[in-house]
Amino acid sequence: MQPATDWKLLRYGDRCTLHRAFGEGENATELRIGQGDSEPRFTLSISGRPVRSPYGSVIGIQFGPNEQTSHRGFVINKTTSGQPAIVLYGVLLAPASADQAESGKAGIIGPERESAIDSLVISRAVIDPFALALGSMGEPLSRLSLCAAELEKKLYSAGRASGGKWRASQPSNNPGDWVRSSDYPRDLVQRGMEGIVDFRLTVDANGVATNCHIKSSNRPQMFDDIVCLALLQRARFNPALDAEGRPVASYYSNRVRFQIP
Repeated sequence: MQPATDWKLLRYGDRCTLHRAFGEGENATELRIGQGDSEPRFTLSISGRPVRSPYGSVIGIQFGPNEQTSHRGFVINKTTSGQPAIVLYGVLLAPASADQAESGKAGIIGPERESAIDSLVISRAVIDPFALALGSMGEPLSRLSLCAAELEKKLYSAGRASGGKWRASQPSNNPGDWVRSSDYPRDLVQRGMEGIVDFRLTVDANGVATNCHIKSSNRPQMFDDIVCLALLQRARFNPALDAEGRPVASYYSNRVRFQIP
């Protein structure tokens, strides 16, 4: 599908997002690439008729033409206008090896490889595989990264201030109930696979977790979507306060461990 609009960078209180529309008519599709901190992991949202009625539990994504295909989970959603959508959390531009995940270098591919990316191919889980003609992603990703770094500095400071009536965001319900044993993917249990996922939530001034960022995972992209979906559904907070006692957006970080009894 060819682009129908230019890339647009949208700045929110909890994330920065690249947005672009593709195709036309009944096949019109929108792509959003979100980033909430300086980590090179993204929230990917694809909406429109081509992602209607997804099947199975795994989708294939490839940032072409040179990067390898990632096979990973996804979340079924709808836009505010009722369009079908799929959402993927903690997306890497290229699959990470176990060594990269352990070293904390997962997702770092460099400006040259980012500039070479010019398409996104969606396969599996959709009725008909399709590709979006992105154009060179070097400049858009650079703008997104700069925006996310500025946002990270602001939200990180909000969660670490001192003096006056300041406080960090605090869970208002039991964190042990955020991710449950029933969330453990059955196929991973059967394969004896355990995992550790470090996450960062953006908590808005109302105490609502509005965005989920995967900081690291020892099995990249296998547990990420499950963790983020559970956290966004169940985690509740007392928001951070500034020195004057006013609620402000901030970060909350923690870890989820998947273990087989």
